[in-house]
Amino acid sequence: MLCWAAVGLLSAISPAESPAAPERAGTVRVEPLEGRAVEGRLQALDGTSASLATAGGRRTFAFEAMRRLTSTDAPPPSLASRDHLRVTLTGGELLVGTRAGTTSDALVLQTPDFGRVALLLDVVSTVVAVPADAGPCFEPEHRHPALDDDVAYVQSGDAYTGIVLGVEDEGFEIETERGRSRHVPWGDLLVLHLQNDPPPPHRTLRVEIETVEGSRLEPSGDVTAQAGSLAFALRSSPQTRVRVPWTSIRVIRPSGGAFVYASTLPFESEFVPYYRDDEREQGYLERWFAARVDRRPTGCPLRLAGRTYRHGFAVHSRSIVTLRTDRAWKRFEALFGVDDEALEVRAGGVVDARVLGDGKVLWEAKDVRAGEEPRRIGPIDVSSVEELVLEVDFGAELYIRDRAAWVDPVLFR
Repeated sequence: MLCWAAVGLLSAISPAESPAAPERAGTVRVEPLEGRAVEGRLQALDGTSASLATAGGRRTFAFEAMRRLTSTDAPPPSLASRDHLRVTLTGGELLVGTRAGTTSDALVLQTPDFGRVALLLDVVSTVVAVPADAGPCFEPEHRHPALDDDVAYVQSGDAYTGIVLGVEDEGFEIETERGRSRHVPWGDLLVLHLQNDPPPPHRTLRVEIETVEGSRLEPSGDVTAQAGSLAFALRSSPQTRVRVPWTSIRVIRPSGGAFVYASTLPFESEFVPYYRDDEREQGYLERWFAARVDRRPTGCPLRLAGRTYRHGFAVHSRSIVTLRTDRAWKRFEALFGVDDEALEVRAGGVVDARVLGDGKVLWEAKDVRAGEEPRRIGPIDVSSVEELVLEVDFGAELYIRDRAAWVDPVLFR
């Protein structure tokens, strides 16, 4: 039995048990913290490591020293061609599936990856109705934000605030001002935000398991490795257990042990538009051009030179992202480039960039252009740095399509 503690700690399995050998597991790619990526057949997975059969023999990689493990022959997703729901839990986990019924206090989701799962309303943060073929950039929740109360945004453009009383097969009831209630049919829903408290923050190693269909799960408590699957409780909902087949796992991402992604830490950002004559436009410009974590402001995933990245800062020139490091980290690494979004037009997408530590230039690049392979940053020694700054400036094409991204920004302990 594997043991992922409630805070995300991975513990070794007991000596009496051996790691489970995956059934029908295909080829995987392991990207270690040090050295080159390695491909091989996944032979075993336990609470601390993954073992691969490679051309040079069997190799074992500890999660503590791994950036990610990716299935290189996972099947394409099938759910994208159907109407479905995207449900975010209070701890940040993401589940995708079709509605398969309700109870008075739970939404039942049918997922293609790990079957049916009942999600209590008090662990749900956001529910988004995703139409068929919406594409990876569909993100109405960014334009329809959470409020102090529960809020339901519907297809007509209206918004109803109050308290969600319960769910049923036809829709859900939300109690609005003055004790009135409003019935919202599921077919009319665009975005539903629920005000629920998040679980305690991670304090050590965490593991994110991304499935073929796009669900992102984090284990809590005991994780049982069986032939062909992993079984565990969800971090946001310890009473909810899922069983994920090996063949449904696309990526495993450890973090929080030997390293963290800088984009998961608190930061400050500043956006300086090229033209600053009209202060009335500042709010609009900041909404669409200010720094954003893990997604473009338009909602699309971060993408450099044809490759999609899970973690990073999306920015537009001129942009300054500031991180308080307080000498708590050993080194910093990242990739930098102009997002492929800039390739949608012929002109533009040229920037300059710098990394500064306490005002001193630690790395810089000139004329970084759209379509180029990302520039590699570091490793940079930041052990004596109190404040780390990521700066993007206007390039040769002024500000046109200067959609840049700092991706995989990693701070090592």
